[in-house]
Amino acid sequence: LALWIACFLLTYTFPLLNAGLGAAGSFLLYGVICAAGYLYILRNVPETKGITLEALEEQLAQRHTGVNAAKQEQLMAEEWILENAHLRMCVSSLGGKVQSLFSRQYQAPVLYENPAGGMFPMLPLANRVAGNRFIFHGQEIILPRHHADEYFFLHGDGWLQRWDIIEYGAEYCVLQLRRQHACGFDYLAQLRYQLLRNQLIAELTLTHYGEVPALYGCGFHPFFPFDERSKVQFQVSGYW
Repeated sequence: LALWIACFLLTYTFPLLNAGLGAAGSFLLYGVICAAGYLYILRNVPETKGITLEALEEQLAQRHTGVNAAKQEQLMAEEWILENAHLRMCVSSLGGKVQSLFSRQYQAPVLYENPAGGMFPMLPLANRVAGNRFIFHGQEIILPRHHADEYFFLHGDGWLQRWDIIEYGAEYCVLQLRRQHACGFDYLAQLRYQLLRNQLIAELTLTHYGEVPALYGCGFHPFFPFDERSKVQFQVSGYW
């Protein structure tokens, strides 16, 4: 079939090319096409001489899965490096945290590096709730506890869980966490970190999947290095 198609194209195009380019130009064009085809075959088509069909199938499968394996290995890593001309950032799967953020321009860390990370997400709630419980729609909600605090569900537990990475590029990544709690929290959270010139853009999205409504309060907990040159600017609707 391929030979018939090639013969048809050659027979159909030669009179047109001969009229426009002349015999020499036509054969030169055909020669260039043949050379390009030769280079393509040399690079992309494996040698099949003396190779069994089973061995050829295995060879092609390895070539295909080799690319996928490299991508899969990248996605299964514990930490990922994002960088551009201005910033270099390390993101950890444990807690979905920004482990470090470094300014190339000033040759200094933007976030304070410590074991908890330079910045971590707070979910399904932030800070501490008095008595580790609250009333919602007339029902008392008793919050769980974790090993990081004896009395409170401190900053939730998203910062203590292992997140899955679902997208990854040179300057961005997207992480995901699925959690359920007996008190009513039942959610899917997504974190997106992106370096945009000299800015870090962090977005946290939470979708509730429970049958009854639940009250959430999310945010980020950054740690900043502090010295005589430090200056912080921000906009808030309130503070305490």
